[in-house]
Amino acid sequence: REAPSNAMEQTAGQALFWIRRTVARMLHARGFAVPKPMREASEDDFVAKFGKEPKREALNFTVAALDDADDKLHVIFYSSSKLGASDLRPLLEEIDSEEATRAIIVLAGKPTGYATMAVKQLAPKYQVELFQDSELLVDITEHDLVPEHTLLTEAEKQQMLTKYRTTELHLPRISVDDPVARYFGASRGQVFRVMRQSD
Repeated sequence: REAPSNAMEQTAGQALFWIRRTVARMLHARGFAVPKPMREASEDDFVAKFGKEPKREALNFTVAALDDADDKLHVIFYSSSKLGASDLRPLLEEIDSEEATRAIIVLAGKPTGYATMAVKQLAPKYQVELFQDSELLVDITEHDLVPEHTLLTEAEKQQMLTKYRTTELHLPRISVDDPVARYFGASRGQVFRVMRQSD
């Protein structure tokens, strides 16, 4: 079943179901060990576990990378409508308590400019990404108009550059702020293979 196209048709609880499921699938695509029941949960499963109108903080979870159990990422469904720079300290304490160095903070509203800047300054000790609810209501990779994207490993990237006798400078660019790049957690210098359906 697809998420309703009009977000106004959903209750807050229904929206949180779709958002949490998108986050679970996004982290699975990034190579984290996300249990199948979490990725494929139905709305009924979600309601049975969390209730019809769950508290956002009840939806928090931590996952580890498939290839490194010590590489943990903590997901925080932030409960306040605004995130300011001063609000980050308790969130970092929560991330530390989960023994994670990476985090995704899901926000109901827009972060302040100071919060966005403060999050960037946390690197390299912490890698924190901010997403708004509206960005996660639908799994963008399942949209008919979005071709299949695969993030190449460094070895695959070098093999591709050699095969096509080219350099990184000659490859098409994608912004790190592009919704697909954000979905996969891509960083500067990484390369996608894009598979388009032939007409």
